[in-house]
Amino acid sequence: MKTAIVVGGGLAGIAAALALAKQGVKVQLVEARRRLGGRTGSFTQLDSNQAIDYCQHVGMGCCTNLRQLIDWLGQRQHWETHRSLHFYGPDGNYRRLASLPLLPAPLHLAGWLWRWPGLTMADRFAVARGMLAIRKLVICSETDSRPAQPWLVAQHQTPAAIDHFWRTIIVSALGEELTHVNLSSVAKVLHDGFLTHRDAFHLLVPKRPLGELFGSMAEQKLSEHGVNVQLKTRVLRLVQHFESGFSIETDNTGTLKADAIIIAVPWFRIGGLVESTGYTPLMNIAHDAGQMNSSPISGVHTWWDRPWLSTPHAAIIGRLCQWVFPKHDNDAAANVSGDEHYYQIVVSASRQIPRGDSAELMRLVQQDLAAVFPKVREAQLLRMQVVTDPLAVFSVGVNCSELRPKTYVPGTNVWLAGDWTKTGWPATMEGAILSGWTASESILASWGTPIRVCARPLSDHQTLP
Repeated sequence: MKTAIVVGGGLAGIAAALALAKQGVKVQLVEARRRLGGRTGSFTQLDSNQAIDYCQHVGMGCCTNLRQLIDWLGQRQHWETHRSLHFYGPDGNYRRLASLPLLPAPLHLAGWLWRWPGLTMADRFAVARGMLAIRKLVICSETDSRPAQPWLVAQHQTPAAIDHFWRTIIVSALGEELTHVNLSSVAKVLHDGFLTHRDAFHLLVPKRPLGELFGSMAEQKLSEHGVNVQLKTRVLRLVQHFESGFSIETDNTGTLKADAIIIAVPWFRIGGLVESTGYTPLMNIAHDAGQMNSSPISGVHTWWDRPWLSTPHAAIIGRLCQWVFPKHDNDAAANVSGDEHYYQIVVSASRQIPRGDSAELMRLVQQDLAAVFPKVREAQLLRMQVVTDPLAVFSVGVNCSELRPKTYVPGTNVWLAGDWTKTGWPATMEGAILSGWTASESILASWGTPIRVCARPLSDHQTLP
């Protein structure tokens, strides 16, 4: 029986461990925290004793690897699909955006251009030209080396089109400001998320806390497949024990060896694991990872004395608050005592949020929401808690792809996984899971058992369930 060690219990590590275990590999998964899930986690809010996600994570219809992991974990009933998007302009102008019936992609979204809030007719024609230009782009090293915003300006996009249309999509999808991203990443989002399949833009939203879905429930499913999950076990370093073989040294279980080792940690952790090896390929990977920038994302958790949002979510254009997600009726956080109603506001690339002044932030949030939702003006914000992760995502800047490593470290028994590896995706749940599938495919192929693990792209599917 072949053996494998997976270092890191985030989505990449969970995916890799599960894929290998399903093929009969004896897998150990080592995680430093007390739970699995990585950056997709939850905390217990003290005032209400609720399990609250640090930040709302959603998938899209194009995220076929996420859907496959959900199925493999037996969790389909715990996710729901939003087939319409609910947008609110800066002044509260509401539009429900959905596919036009019968039309193929990308014509199915033609109605979006005429209904998108905050645009004039000239802006809409500019966006249409830009979308046609994006559709013709080939994602390659040239587009990776070009910043996105100057390209949009060169495509005669109006200031309003850039601020109200392009920025709304890009900041939400990439977790970074439009001024900081490369053209490849923008093209990837538009190609996969909107232009190739009618169902690609649908939102996939969890109905249970992520700490359960990718924490305790994922741990149970891994154990059922024979994975030895070792929590609260910190990996100190990677150790070279013969010419091309490596083992890992942990803080409480000593040295662990296996036929294959998958390092599935974030980009900002890899240096600490490999810096003592002196092995040039690993040192180069750590050096490049150290050059990757990060972007913060904030989850603003709010409790109100009354409900004020009737749609299942809200995407807000041109404001500090970008997305609003109410809790579901079947969620314990939906209505704590009958007098409190919970809404999470998501702010990506949240460098503009004031730090250390909760009163000022509470004022800004209330003012921002009241300008869009009239019912907020009558509601009382009872309390608020902000969770900001300064390392939430890696920034997909110019030439970022050159810094992202391939999954296999040449000449070793070491593979890499994580959303920051060369998946072709930005920092998303889909990219993390895809990296775990890719590493497991590569390992199995090296053992003479080639098998497809990665899910097929949405363009290969007729419809989604």
